[in-house]
Amino acid sequence: SDLTPLKKLTALTQLDFGGNEVSDLTPLNELTALTLLDFRDNDVSDLKPLLSLIRRGTPVRWERRGTDGQIVVGGNIFFFPPPEIVQQGNETILRYFEEIVRKGKRKLYEARLLIVGQGGAGKTTLKRKLQDVNAEMPAPADSTKGIEINSMNMRASGGTEFTLHVWDFGGQNIQHYAHQFFLSGSSLYVLVHNQREQNTNFQYWLNIIEMLGGASPIIIVQNEVADHCEPIQNAPAIRERFPNVVSPFYQVDLSKAATDARFEKLREAIALYASDPQRLPHFGKEYPVSFVNVRDKLDQFAQQNQHIAWQQFAELCKQEGVTDEALMTDFSRTLTVLGVCLHLENDIELRNFVFLHPKWIIDALFDLLYHQKIVDQHGEFSEQDTFTIWSKPEYQ
Repeated sequence: SDLTPLKKLTALTQLDFGGNEVSDLTPLNELTALTLLDFRDNDVSDLKPLLSLIRRGTPVRWERRGTDGQIVVGGNIFFFPPPEIVQQGNETILRYFEEIVRKGKRKLYEARLLIVGQGGAGKTTLKRKLQDVNAEMPAPADSTKGIEINSMNMRASGGTEFTLHVWDFGGQNIQHYAHQFFLSGSSLYVLVHNQREQNTNFQYWLNIIEMLGGASPIIIVQNEVADHCEPIQNAPAIRERFPNVVSPFYQVDLSKAATDARFEKLREAIALYASDPQRLPHFGKEYPVSFVNVRDKLDQFAQQNQHIAWQQFAELCKQEGVTDEALMTDFSRTLTVLGVCLHLENDIELRNFVFLHPKWIIDALFDLLYHQKIVDQHGEFSEQDTFTIWSKPEYQ
């Protein structure tokens, strides 16, 4: 747990202390001869003591294995810089520290909750009841098309207030392929299982979350019907295969959230996992003040705009003194991870826009998929058809 005895070994070239309990790298400040530093699976939260090695060009690797000439960091809980910065490598890490020195830093307390499951499972009911236990139930014929996004204030177990961004995903099979654009890591997932339907399709949901969400925690909710709740088949096998599924499975009648004491337990679990930096590594991390200010300005733009041009985003950054376009891209990438906006930086056309409302895109997508013209044409459509389908002013 303590590297202090090593601090005078200035000729040391390789050091591997993976799988220990080290939290402070400060004793390594003077070990400038290191060519391999492997500290995967420790308790390190701050890379600042390694800045000299990083500036020298020794590559930082998020993987949990490496070779000579690398700094291997996987399996640690980073606060400084946040994990999405560390994962992007040396140049991004150095820009982060330089911007912290220039503008200072501020902690962000936000998390994203993604509610998934088959259609009719009770996802929208859960979202509404989290906001207000007395909220009206959705009408039986109501079905979420695309995504509904709401934000609410929550309180962590330690008393810290934070913002929870709740994404309610439509469950119809036709919508599944769109999940690749919006499911991500460092999020909390709730998989809702309807006791009436028995059609949760655990295999699909748990695999897609694992593929797109990494080690994000998953809470399984059994939505009771008429006080009836059958045990989930193969529950031990599910937990063994998917270790990010938390225990226990929560059984509750969402329609009776106001009187069912188990609902409050579920709410507490959601607050607990959404505010746990060991589960969601970005929570409570320190970001440059300039990043926070740019994000606040985007919120103002989002009140009247669905998207802004990259040039406008760049101008907002310049107003905060950020002139390096690579740092601007770091900012947009982090905002995308947080679910605040969507910047498709690797698409040659769409990279020229920052989409302020991801829901706007998914709504347009499903206006196409569910349009009667497309149904009548058995799923086939031409570019000309899109001009007709996307004729509403909001899609211009």
